[in-house]
Amino acid sequence: MIDAHCHVHSHAFARLLAAAGVSAVVCGTDPDDAARTERLTRNCPTVCCSFGLHPWKADRFRVEDMLPFIGRCRVLGEIGLDSVWCDVPLCVQERVFIDQLALAARRNMPVILHTKGQERRILELIGQFPNTYLVHWYSCPKDIDRYVALGCYFTLGPFSREDDPVLRHAPLNRILTESDGPDAISWAAGTTQRADYLGTLRRSEKLIERRWGLPSGQGGMVAAANLNCFLNGEKR
Repeated sequence: MIDAHCHVHSHAFARLLAAAGVSAVVCGTDPDDAARTERLTRNCPTVCCSFGLHPWKADRFRVEDMLPFIGRCRVLGEIGLDSVWCDVPLCVQERVFIDQLALAARRNMPVILHTKGQERRILELIGQFPNTYLVHWYSCPKDIDRYVALGCYFTLGPFSREDDPVLRHAPLNRILTESDGPDAISWAAGTTQRADYLGTLRRSEKLIERRWGLPSGQGGMVAAANLNCFLNGEKR
């Protein structure tokens, strides 16, 4: 089972990842979060870490504060721009974003993108830094074809539907599953109840199977192959 982007905030969730053998990319968004993520997932052999200064934190920390953590991981992210859920000035967000895009390009590190309300500006910027990008939980009905043309990978967010723009426009060999973590699953479901984490990932696998007419079980295998290619920086 693949979780290409999640946040780990508890020992209970870390134990679930380890027990279920989920191949997960676990994200740390600032120095404190990155340190906690490393500590919680130390005994999770199937996870890899992804660290980067999130746009929501761009006015409280510096990219330099993240360098020790970025130096210990395979993936940089999630990074990006957000004009919907964030009041950090865009000029501050953009400076931090560009610095990290340049860093990832120099180190040949694939990047996980946070895009919310600034999809076109992000397209302009990543076009200046050729790399391997994963757009997590893309929900904008526009511009996805331009991301596809740049070779981006995409995740299906929790409770994606048959008409999700990622399912409609992205090729099968660039589709991944993600949870964004248990809190995000509960938020997407509009509930405060405990999230059905594994069930959410299975649901996304089934969406992939129905979209491309695949046999049962193939959705997870496709996501696993795509995750491996993304982590290795492969363009497809």
